Parts: sequence; structure tokens; C-alpha cells
Amino acid sequence: DEEGSRRIFSGRNREMREVVHEEHEETLEELHENGVHVTPLDKNNFNAFLDEHDMAFINMYAPWCVWCQRLHPTWEKFAEEIEEQ
Repeated sequence: DEEGSRRIFSGRNREMREVVHEEHEETLEELHENGVHVTPLDKNNFNAFLDEHDMAFINMYAPWCVWCQRLHPTWEKFAEEIEEQ
């Protein structure tokens, strides 16, 4: 501070806020009933896909990752909504 005293960093977020997770009304299987809307990319089609699309939302999905598994329905629902537009 101005007096030359050092202040100990005490952190910005002292209060713990509740994290709200989106609850999916449909399971991944129900979302896939009318087809899969997400385009799976791999090293063979990644660059070609980017060349064909001006914008892309890309999820680097790891099947062993619990967070990726939890977000999978969100990405599918997002892809379905984008496809409808």
C-alpha cells in the first residue's frame, strides 16, 4: 500500500457460491433418436471440416473423462439446435 506495508493476498472470492449444473431432460440416447447431430472429427477429416465451415464449435472429447461424459448431452443438444437454424 501507500505506507509501504505489505498486504497478504487473501483471495478474491471469499464466499463459496453454489455451482448450478444444467439438468438434461433427455438422455443421450433420446437425443440420438432422430440422428446424431455432432460431427465426429479425427486427424483424417479435421482440416477438411474446418475448410468447409466458417465457424465451428469443437469439443475435444475424451471418452475416459467424466466431465466430457457429462457434457456430451449438452454438446449434442447444442449441435441439434444449430442444425435446425
